[in-house]
Amino acid sequence: MLGAILDVAIALVFVFGLFSVVVSALNEIWLSFMDKRADFLVEGLAELLQDPRRTPVNHWNWFQKKKPSPAVAHLCEHGLINALSRTKKGIPSYIAVESFVPAMLDLIKPADPAIDRTLANFRESIDKIQNTQLKQSLTAILDGAGNDLHQFKAGICAWYDRTMDRVSGWYKRYVQMWLLYLALFLSISANVDTVHIVHELSLDPQLRAALVKEATAYSEKHAQEAGAPAPSDASGLAQLLTKSQAKLATLYQLRLPIGWDAQQRAYFYDQHTRWDHVLTAIVGWFITALAASLGAPFWFDLLQRFINIRAAGRAPDEKELPTKKP
Repeated sequence: MLGAILDVAIALVFVFGLFSVVVSALNEIWLSFMDKRADFLVEGLAELLQDPRRTPVNHWNWFQKKKPSPAVAHLCEHGLINALSRTKKGIPSYIAVESFVPAMLDLIKPADPAIDRTLANFRESIDKIQNTQLKQSLTAILDGAGNDLHQFKAGICAWYDRTMDRVSGWYKRYVQMWLLYLALFLSISANVDTVHIVHELSLDPQLRAALVKEATAYSEKHAQEAGAPAPSDASGLAQLLTKSQAKLATLYQLRLPIGWDAQQRAYFYDQHTRWDHVLTAIVGWFITALAASLGAPFWFDLLQRFINIRAAGRAPDEKELPTKKP
């Protein structure tokens, strides 16, 4: 009994892992296509510079054209930052602190090859800034630096890092929410019903054994695949799409009760004519979506743990009962 339960758990975790790879890959492709990282960066820089002319960004409006505020646009025109953009007048998806600090210093006090800039020069330029809030922030950083120019640069670096930490939090929450919506859409469109899958795994030892075998082989071959960083260039996104297609094909090849083929449509219409059966399917789809939103690394790590437990020895119900000595 315990062995069967462990096999069902391994098979189900394996399904969740593969489905999570598909959802995560499609989510990454969509967010890269919409250039959402750049949108969040624009919003974060506008907050950092406290530009009063900034406009709020509605991240749920896919057709809203991102438009940086004048201060952000001016900053992004700097050569160190403009070079990071994929287009001539675009906004980069990420700005390293090593690029931001010198660009910000040039924004405060443009560099002059014939004159070395000092803290007095920066203080004079900061006093002329019309933006009161930005002026207060830079003045506080300047006062904290004492008479050390390096400390002033370090203060701007810390100021930028704190803001980018907040931006990363905004982006992660957005990605997590969008991942859940996409997972729910795919679980319904592909009919990946967790309740139905568990029911079939419990009743079909051959399906259970086949999935455990596939899960073990996959875990041994792709131990490091789930933790790989998401690519951002075109070739990397193409690889993500290919991988998601392969994982989706794997799910269908495992003879799982998923999809909307004739057999699954017949099952749904025959078994879900009552409202309680319809609710069961809805619950199953939601469970699948919630599982996929946890991410592939979580499920493949859990899969490895379950496989290690299973490999430690035969399940109690598989062991031979002791025989009495005559």
